[in-house]
Formats: sequence, C-alpha cells, structure tokens
Amino acid sequence: MVADIPRPGLEELLVKLDEREIPATDPIYQSTLARISSADEQRSEDNLNTTKVESYRKYLPLFKAKRENLSNELVELKSREERERETLEDERDSNLPFIKMEISTNKDKTELLDSWIKWMEKELGALSKHS
Repeated sequence: MVADIPRPGLEELLVKLDEREIPATDPIYQSTLARISSADEQRSEDNLNTTKVESYRKYLPLFKAKRENLSNELVELKSREERERETLEDERDSNLPFIKMEISTNKDKTELLDSWIKWMEKELGALSKHS
C-alpha cells in the first residue's frame, strides 16, 4: 500500500498515523517506517557512490601523470645503464647493479599504478551505469 508513495508523502502519513495514535505495531505504520528507512539507505548509497566517482575522477589523472613520470624516468635509467655498460672497465666499480635495481623498482611501481588505473576506470564505468 505504501510502496508507491514518495518520501514526503510517507513522512506526512507517519505524522497522521501518530496524530490518530495508531500503534507502532500496526502493519501500515511498520511498512511506512520501513519505506522511510529504505529511502534513507538509498540516499546514503547514492551519496557514497557520488563520493567514489568524485574521488576516482580526482585521483585518476594524478595516477596517470605519475605513471607518465615513471615511464620517462625508465627511459633515463635505461640510457644511464647503456652509458654505464659502454664505459665499464671494472664490474666491481660499476653502478650497473644499482641501476638495474632502480629499473626493476620503476617497473614494479608502473605495474602497480597500471593495475590501480585499470581498476578505477572499471569502477567509474560501473558507477556511471548505476547513475
């Protein structure tokens, strides 16, 4: 019976039921309260989804910029590695192990950012379908 009444109407119905001193155990009273509660839950979920979308839209460009910086840094590291190999006289004095470690760390960071970016884009797509 109360399923098709909009929230303002539900609140008005609840006031009228209270004015008429309808007990809280009455089925209409209980279904009115349940509908008001479910409307509040829906509004909370909508607010949460809006916050998620705003956050993802804020951080996605930052992550993409960081990934771009890491890509540029990787190019520089590989260039440094190549120069080090060309000038290598004694492996014990070489910076190659350190450069290789930096390259590996850079690749790991890039992979992690890529997975976060893909996840955020997927979430944004799913959230926009629900909007």
